[in-house]
Amino acid sequence: MKDRRSRLKRLQECKERLELRATELAKKQQEKIEIREREESEQGRKKRGRKPKAPEELKNKEAKANITDPESRIMKTQSGYVQGYNAQAVVTNEQIIVAAELTQEENGVNQLHPMLNKVIENVRDIWIERRLQVGLADCGILE
Repeated sequence: MKDRRSRLKRLQECKERLELRATELAKKQQEKIEIREREESEQGRKKRGRKPKAPEELKNKEAKANITDPESRIMKTQSGYVQGYNAQAVVTNEQIIVAAELTQEENGVNQLHPMLNKVIENVRDIWIERRLQVGLADCGILE
């Protein structure tokens, strides 16, 4: 970030990433609209519920990108918004970390199965043959 050329290059890369993300979102939205229209024509009646918005309506004119850490995301926390990652960890009763990962997703809803798979992989890599019996996930018990 010291010299003008590298700063300009990073800004251009951020702009390209934002444009690519906007294009991908518009494409997904257009696919949703086409699927809904196809289902309505097959059924011969309009579907219930809210119609998907047009891709142009979804454009975020205030989208932001981090120049120094493009993989991090803006995430809501108890004390407001922060630029960062969502950390996941799995520990034993003895407080030994057996798996740890960082994700860009704001919440850990989709992280349970990948983390359990990571635990199984890590335990197998160190040749422990104990089988997992009980797991705790966000105040919920897995048996």
